[in-house]
Amino acid sequence: MAEAGKKKILLVEDDTLSAAIESAQLEGEGYRVTRVRSGEDAIALINEKKISVNLILMDVDLGEGMDGTEAAQEILRTHDIPVVFLSSHTERAIVQKTEKITSYGYVMKSSPSVVLGASLKMAFKLFEARQILLATDESLSKSEARYRGLVENTNDVVYSFSTLRGTLYWSPKIKEILGYSVKILKDNPRLWYDSIHSDDIEAVNDHLGSLAGGKRSRIEYRVRDLFGKWHWLYDQSLCRPGEEGELLVDGTLSDITERKTAEMELQKVSNELYYIFKNMYNAFIVWESVFDENGRYVSFRFGRFNDAYARISGLKMEDVLGKNVFEVWPETEQSWVEVYGSVAVTGKAGSFEMYHKPTKGWYHCNAYRPSDSPMQVCVIFEDITERRRKEEQAN
Repeated sequence: MAEAGKKKILLVEDDTLSAAIESAQLEGEGYRVTRVRSGEDAIALINEKKISVNLILMDVDLGEGMDGTEAAQEILRTHDIPVVFLSSHTERAIVQKTEKITSYGYVMKSSPSVVLGASLKMAFKLFEARQILLATDESLSKSEARYRGLVENTNDVVYSFSTLRGTLYWSPKIKEILGYSVKILKDNPRLWYDSIHSDDIEAVNDHLGSLAGGKRSRIEYRVRDLFGKWHWLYDQSLCRPGEEGELLVDGTLSDITERKTAEMELQKVSNELYYIFKNMYNAFIVWESVFDENGRYVSFRFGRFNDAYARISGLKMEDVLGKNVFEVWPETEQSWVEVYGSVAVTGKAGSFEMYHKPTKGWYHCNAYRPSDSPMQVCVIFEDITERRRKEEQAN
């Protein structure tokens, strides 16, 4: 990808497996990647100017020490670098916490490369738009003509309005996105507000309220265009005082409909797959491979598993996720390591029956590698203990 070819990403990820997968995705998208394991390491690299990066991809949960949001705040205190957060969390409180720090994006872990790539492209686009806005603010006092030349040729919409005088300026790009001419918007001051999706009005009102406090604010919301189609817009604004109590708001709008559509489609597919995974009759688990310093497969760690696996194993996923199998079941036979290791290393799926001492059961297993990477092995289990017992009694 020529567009991303010269851009460098600082990946802050404490999990070795996740870091390897994410690095491969980023490199596959044409980026150069530098990896660190902690927020402290990221801060040191940036502050000591050991590297120059175009964007930071920051895991929210970094284990011990400061978390990703704390590290991002410290970096952004003295550096203007776009930060995209990376997490497996979807809780509203966590998402809102990251949005208060930076709004260049929030990407779910395990997202396909196409979604990760699209999110980074949007982050670069938003950062570039922000740079244009800042440069424009500085040049307004010098030359309005230069200002207009900049904003009218950017890919985003630039706008300015007064709390007393209404709309002051819309860049011509607005017509390409929503179909309304600048004249129509100026002649109908409430048209923009009335076109906002009813589900987003409250958030927009809060956004406007925060601007009155003189803060920089960012928000995503939907607006209906001239033809009735809904567009997702990313709005970042800055308020400055005018005369006689007037407040002047300058901002940029980016059309993020394509990104939001991809995210919603991904979430829909994810929800459907999760429902199938959770409710399937057979037990299912993803084992995370463990290799020694010589690259030899030596063990496996608990990944995600469904309710059926929880029943046959007697385990709760929240108690064992990420733990080594020998930490949970010290008596696990070496034969399990050997068969999983073979699948992980060769990539060849295997079907076998084997006894498991810790659970005192016999299982028919189908094991396969879910990708080209040896770092995971998926296994579907069928409990055949009763069948084996009857066979032994018959013999």
